[in-house]
Amino acid sequence: MYKSILIPVSVVVGLIAAATIISKPWVTIQHAEPIMVKGYAEREVRADQGSLTVRISEKGTDNGEAYEKAGTSLDTVRKLIVDTLGEEAELVELSSSLSETKKLNEKGNRTNEVDYVSATRSLRVNSSQVEELEALSRQLYDLNGEGIRLTLSGPEFFVSKL
Repeated sequence: MYKSILIPVSVVVGLIAAATIISKPWVTIQHAEPIMVKGYAEREVRADQGSLTVRISEKGTDNGEAYEKAGTSLDTVRKLIVDTLGEEAELVELSSSLSETKKLNEKGNRTNEVDYVSATRSLRVNSSQVEELEALSRQLYDLNGEGIRLTLSGPEFFVSKL
Protein backbone atom coordinates (compact mmCIF):
# COMPACT_ATOMS: atom_id res chain seq x y z
CA MET A 1 0.00 0.00 0.00
CA TYR A 2 2.82 2.38 0.87
CA LYS A 3 4.44 1.69 -2.49
CA SER A 4 1.33 2.76 -4.41
CA ILE A 5 1.20 6.05 -2.47
CA LEU A 6 4.96 6.61 -2.66
CA ILE A 7 5.04 7.07 -6.46
CA PRO A 8 2.32 9.80 -6.68
CA VAL A 9 3.75 11.62 -3.66
CA SER A 10 7.22 11.55 -5.28
CA VAL A 11 5.78 12.95 -8.51
CA VAL A 12 4.00 15.76 -6.62
CA VAL A 13 7.15 16.65 -4.66
CA GLY A 14 9.15 16.63 -7.92
CA LEU A 15 6.64 18.92 -9.64
CA ILE A 16 6.72 21.36 -6.72
CA ALA A 17 10.53 21.40 -6.79
CA ALA A 18 10.55 21.94 -10.58
CA ALA A 19 8.03 24.78 -10.31
CA THR A 20 10.15 26.45 -7.62
CA ILE A 21 13.30 26.17 -9.73
CA ILE A 22 11.58 27.54 -12.86
CA SER A 23 9.76 30.39 -11.07
CA LYS A 24 12.86 31.82 -9.35
CA PRO A 25 14.35 33.41 -12.57
CA TRP A 26 10.86 34.55 -13.58
CA VAL A 27 10.45 36.50 -10.33
CA THR A 28 13.94 37.98 -10.80
CA ILE A 29 13.04 39.15 -14.32
CA GLN A 30 9.85 40.76 -13.06
CA HIS A 31 11.71 42.74 -10.38
CA ALA A 32 14.32 44.09 -12.82
CA GLU A 33 14.54 47.79 -13.72
CA PRO A 34 11.49 49.16 -15.54
CA ILE A 35 11.90 49.69 -19.27
CA MET A 36 11.96 53.34 -20.31
CA VAL A 37 10.16 54.19 -23.55
CA LYS A 38 10.52 57.45 -25.42
CA GLY A 39 7.24 58.70 -26.79
CA TYR A 40 6.18 60.97 -29.58
CA ALA A 41 3.87 63.90 -29.94
CA GLU A 42 1.22 64.37 -32.58
CA ARG A 43 0.06 67.51 -34.28
CA GLU A 44 -1.96 68.24 -37.35
CA VAL A 45 0.08 69.37 -40.34
CA ARG A 46 -0.72 70.63 -43.81
CA ALA A 47 1.36 69.82 -46.83
CA ASP A 48 3.33 72.78 -48.13
CA GLN A 49 5.01 71.08 -51.10
CA GLY A 50 3.67 68.84 -53.81
CA SER A 51 5.05 66.82 -56.66
CA LEU A 52 3.57 65.22 -59.77
CA THR A 53 5.17 63.20 -62.57
CA VAL A 54 3.66 63.22 -66.07
CA ARG A 55 4.66 60.54 -68.57
CA ILE A 56 3.73 61.13 -72.22
CA SER A 57 3.81 58.41 -74.89
CA GLU A 58 3.33 58.96 -78.61
CA LYS A 59 3.63 56.71 -81.66
CA GLY A 60 5.14 57.48 -85.04
CA THR A 61 6.43 55.74 -88.15
CA ASP A 62 10.05 56.57 -87.26
CA ASN A 63 12.10 57.94 -84.36
CA GLY A 64 11.88 61.58 -85.47
CA GLU A 65 8.12 61.61 -85.92
CA ALA A 66 7.44 59.87 -82.60
CA TYR A 67 9.83 62.16 -80.70
CA GLU A 68 8.34 65.25 -82.35
CA LYS A 69 4.79 64.18 -81.45
CA ALA A 70 5.88 63.55 -77.86
CA GLY A 71 7.52 67.00 -77.79
CA THR A 72 4.34 68.67 -79.07
CA SER A 73 2.29 66.89 -76.42
CA LEU A 74 4.85 67.85 -73.78
CA ASP A 75 4.57 71.51 -74.81
CA THR A 76 0.77 71.31 -74.43
CA VAL A 77 1.19 69.82 -70.96
CA ARG A 78 3.75 72.49 -70.01
CA LYS A 79 1.36 75.25 -71.11
CA LEU A 80 -1.46 73.79 -68.99
CA ILE A 81 0.88 73.51 -65.99
CA VAL A 82 2.07 77.12 -66.30
CA ASP A 83 -1.52 78.35 -66.79
CA THR A 84 -2.63 76.50 -63.64
CA LEU A 85 0.36 76.90 -61.30
CA GLY A 86 2.10 79.96 -62.72
CA GLU A 87 5.77 80.49 -63.52
CA GLU A 88 7.06 79.61 -60.04
CA ALA A 89 6.28 75.90 -60.52
CA GLU A 90 9.47 73.90 -60.94
CA LEU A 91 9.41 71.77 -64.11
CA VAL A 92 12.09 69.12 -64.46
CA GLU A 93 12.28 67.10 -67.65
CA LEU A 94 13.14 63.51 -66.83
CA SER A 95 14.25 60.65 -69.05
CA SER A 96 13.15 60.14 -72.63
CA SER A 97 13.02 56.80 -74.37
CA LEU A 98 12.29 55.34 -77.78
CA SER A 99 11.18 51.79 -78.48
CA GLU A 100 10.47 50.04 -81.75
CA THR A 101 7.67 47.58 -82.31
CA LYS A 102 8.30 45.11 -85.11
CA LYS A 103 5.68 43.90 -87.57
CA LEU A 104 4.38 40.36 -87.34
CA ASN A 105 4.32 37.91 -90.23
CA GLU A 106 1.38 35.66 -91.07
CA LYS A 107 2.59 33.06 -88.52
CA GLY A 108 2.66 35.65 -85.73
CA ASN A 109 6.45 35.85 -85.53
CA ARG A 110 8.25 39.20 -85.39
CA THR A 111 9.98 40.42 -88.51
CA ASN A 112 12.84 42.91 -88.87
CA GLU A 113 10.50 45.54 -90.32
CA VAL A 114 9.43 48.32 -87.93
CA ASP A 115 5.67 48.67 -87.44
CA TYR A 116 5.85 51.84 -85.31
CA VAL A 117 8.11 53.65 -82.86
CA SER A 118 6.96 54.75 -79.38
CA ALA A 119 8.53 57.82 -77.81
CA THR A 120 8.11 58.41 -74.09
CA ARG A 121 8.99 61.67 -72.32
CA SER A 122 8.55 62.46 -68.65
CA LEU A 123 8.16 65.70 -66.74
CA ARG A 124 8.22 66.24 -62.98
CA VAL A 125 6.32 69.17 -61.48
CA ASN A 126 7.22 70.52 -58.03
CA SER A 127 5.12 73.28 -56.49
CA SER A 128 4.16 74.82 -53.18
CA GLN A 129 0.57 75.31 -54.40
CA VAL A 130 -0.80 71.99 -53.18
CA GLU A 131 -4.51 72.65 -53.84
CA GLU A 132 -3.82 73.78 -57.41
CA LEU A 133 -1.52 70.78 -57.95
CA GLU A 134 -4.31 68.41 -56.99
CA ALA A 135 -6.70 70.15 -59.42
CA LEU A 136 -3.99 70.05 -62.10
CA SER A 137 -3.79 66.27 -61.90
CA ARG A 138 -7.46 66.00 -62.86
CA GLN A 139 -7.04 68.52 -65.69
CA LEU A 140 -4.08 66.58 -67.07
CA TYR A 141 -6.12 63.37 -67.21
CA ASP A 142 -8.65 65.25 -69.34
CA LEU A 143 -5.94 65.69 -72.00
CA ASN A 144 -6.29 61.98 -72.77
CA GLY A 145 -9.63 62.89 -74.35
CA GLU A 146 -7.80 65.31 -76.67
CA GLY A 147 -5.53 62.57 -77.99
CA ILE A 148 -2.53 63.10 -75.73
CA ARG A 149 -1.54 59.75 -74.23
CA LEU A 150 -0.29 60.44 -70.72
CA THR A 151 -0.07 58.75 -67.37
CA LEU A 152 0.42 60.40 -63.99
CA SER A 153 2.30 59.42 -60.87
CA GLY A 154 1.01 61.34 -57.91
CA PRO A 155 0.36 63.94 -56.84
CA GLU A 156 2.48 63.38 -53.75
CA PHE A 157 2.44 65.88 -50.91
CA PHE A 158 5.15 66.73 -48.39
CA VAL A 159 5.65 68.79 -45.26
CA SER A 160 8.99 70.58 -45.43
CA LYS A 161 8.90 72.52 -42.14
CA LEU A 162 8.46 70.27 -39.13
